[in-house]
Amino acid sequence: MIKRILAAALAVITIASLLPFSVSAAGEMKLAAKSVTASVSEGSNVEVPVSFSGNPGYGYGYISVSWNQTAMKLTDVKYTDLAPKQASAAPLDTEGYYKVSFGDMLTLDPFRGDGTAFTLVFSVQKGAAAGDYEVKLHEPEIYDVDINPIKATASNAKVTLKNDGKPAQKEKTTQAKKSEQQSSKAKTDKQSSSSQGSGQASSGSKAAPVGMKLSLSAYSAYAEKKTGETVSVPVRFLENPGYSYGFVTVKWDKSALKLNDIAYTAIAPSQSKSLKPENSGEYKIGFGVFNGSENFTGTGTAFTLNFEVTDAAQAKVYEVSIKNAEVYDKDLQAVKTELSGAKVDLSGNKHTHKLKKVNRTVPTCTSDGVDAYYICEDCGKLFADEKGEKEIDKPVTKPALGHKLKKIDGEDYYVCEYCGKKFADEKAEKPLDEPAQTATSSKAQSKSNPGSFLWFIAPVLVAAVLCAGVVIVKKRGKKTAQEPESDTDGE
Repeated sequence: MIKRILAAALAVITIASLLPFSVSAAGEMKLAAKSVTASVSEGSNVEVPVSFSGNPGYGYGYISVSWNQTAMKLTDVKYTDLAPKQASAAPLDTEGYYKVSFGDMLTLDPFRGDGTAFTLVFSVQKGAAAGDYEVKLHEPEIYDVDINPIKATASNAKVTLKNDGKPAQKEKTTQAKKSEQQSSKAKTDKQSSSSQGSGQASSGSKAAPVGMKLSLSAYSAYAEKKTGETVSVPVRFLENPGYSYGFVTVKWDKSALKLNDIAYTAIAPSQSKSLKPENSGEYKIGFGVFNGSENFTGTGTAFTLNFEVTDAAQAKVYEVSIKNAEVYDKDLQAVKTELSGAKVDLSGNKHTHKLKKVNRTVPTCTSDGVDAYYICEDCGKLFADEKGEKEIDKPVTKPALGHKLKKIDGEDYYVCEYCGKKFADEKAEKPLDEPAQTATSSKAQSKSNPGSFLWFIAPVLVAAVLCAGVVIVKKRGKKTAQEPESDTDGE
């Protein structure tokens, strides 16, 4: 009996220990839009279903949709249980481009199964011509519950608009084709501008206040073409309204440069789920803390890309681009992001610094101050003087002042003489005006560490199994003691 109880307890622990882990299946997940036919009449409803196939189990994802806005207007997205609408989904964009957000960023249980994920609902515009119009799916980004990327592909659909049941117009006029090409180019330019100018603001909810953005800029590097030489490209926060975690994609010429390492800093630490850099020519950098309770603030070097010059490199300039920003604050609100890339000059040309002064900031009660310094707007190197003769690794900082508290007569709280904040204690550990934690933040924190919950619940389950076993053993012993002994003397 005891052995059975222990075996049951071991089974409970084994099952519990497997709960938080999710492994993506091999192969690709496919998102396919279905071609449909509808009336060309103004206001006609057009529904384009998008389905999943090969779904290994995902947590959340995004996919961009584009269409000809002169012919159709996006009026709705119908989500399903397989792909529910994310809370941070953006308002519908009627101008030919929209980023669909589906799943749940905080879920611990993956969404599984194939079938219709969501349906794009369009309305036919006034003056639309009969013919075929493409609905394009771009750049699927899908992650499992452990925030590991899932490989995914997407296929487009065709919407055929017919005039009173007549066959679709097979060939558009030259003018119609030109108009559609111009429209498509305009939307492509807008998409590129949105990706590099506002990052994830298009996919999400409340971004930073107007005029506030996370400005992430790469700085150029200059070196001679020497095989094996390390070339470092610093990436800096020029503006930072406060963020919790984010992703950006770096692209480079892998034939000339090999990405060996990424050196992170305190204001942009490496995410625990970040994959090891590979020389694929493209890498998605994860920085910050997913579901962190506090935002990272401050400007300066976020991380540095360390490349190695390959044998195939030539004595010329190579581009290093940064794009596709996804940045969120501690309340899971999208942060507007501005990106700029850099170049790696292997021609051996002499570089002339273009210095810009960064003004001094004074220390406050809780943040350090920084002495004035100069930065080269091209290579990102720092200098203590305007002539660029005294290079420094980092600006000189002045430590935070700390609160200077004063007890208010007749009151049970303290006030800082510098910043005016109120505290319930003389050590300034219990602020009185601290805002309550939001429900979203609380939910995020409660789900951020599922392992700790399991470590708590597993001993409880084991104890329950053991107690049940003890009760069974005692009941059986008591029942045996109450049964009369067999009389065998007369036998």
